[in-house]
Amino acid sequence: MREYTIAKQPMQKEDIKFLRIFFDNGDFIAISKKEIQNFEVNLYDKLVPWDDDLYPVAESGFLILSLNTNEHFIYNDVFVCDLKNYNTDRKAYIENRICNESITRICTFNEDNWHKSFLVNTTAKKVKNTLIINFIPLPIRQPCNGSQHSICLTEVKKSITNSIYLDFENCEGFTIYQNEIVDMQIVTETELVWSSHDFCRQIKNGYIVWRPDKEIIWRDVNAWFMIFHKSATIQNLKKRLLPNKRINKHNICRLYINYNYAGFELSRRECIEVNDIRDQSVLQKLERLEEEENIPNDSYIGGYCEKQYDGTILITFGKNAKKYLNRQPL
Repeated sequence: MREYTIAKQPMQKEDIKFLRIFFDNGDFIAISKKEIQNFEVNLYDKLVPWDDDLYPVAESGFLILSLNTNEHFIYNDVFVCDLKNYNTDRKAYIENRICNESITRICTFNEDNWHKSFLVNTTAKKVKNTLIINFIPLPIRQPCNGSQHSICLTEVKKSITNSIYLDFENCEGFTIYQNEIVDMQIVTETELVWSSHDFCRQIKNGYIVWRPDKEIIWRDVNAWFMIFHKSATIQNLKKRLLPNKRINKHNICRLYINYNYAGFELSRRECIEVNDIRDQSVLQKLERLEEEENIPNDSYIGGYCEKQYDGTILITFGKNAKKYLNRQPL
């Protein structure tokens, strides 16, 4: 088990374009920037797993809203169990739910639509035309004044892995299963990263040796060739990694690890970032060319794939991705 850390990031009212408030039954409502009168939050040092990611928890703070009955903004999406009442009087509906039900999570979005989320325990009251939501501390006192978030997590190992969804940069992807993984070595950075998700681990170096099992017919696959085929063949999956060569660069940008957890149907999934293996100077140059000269930069190199002599496929990650190539099979 290792401790992972990341510097705390300030969350300020000025940075919020809109936010979503989630209730304990999974419903959520959206709040526009102009409805937010004031906002302040102090976060505990410790992170907790939630969905695929790692979330901070509010120790104290408040959110003061001045709601409108008919608020129109581009991201005014909603997922509620009583949409009729919401549409009849949005303001009254939101005030009633926030004052009388449990809020579990608040997700704030900036001008680039990147989000930061935190978990909450709340109390709320209506004062004249405003709604005051207070963030209250956990019953067990925990550190909250540090400059970093931290969490202790187990190492990623084949023995505790049920399956891995390989997520490609172009939003394609497919799942490989434990019995197909001949060998796996994943080393993660001790520093967490804030990405398009919330906080998560990132790969420093590593590899997966995959021997496809043609008997698996329930595989989760999202790829271009599914437009033409009812099912994904092993040949198509191999082609996605190795189009026409024995060694090929891949654009896998994330691994979604499904762990063997607490029994049947009790699963835990974790998103782990796969960084582009090129130097930052190269990536910054490509970004500059895209911005200044409109030269598209749609490439992503997460590592390499190599067809092994025993029929397995080696998938490598990290700055040492090339060093794993020409590896002798087990």
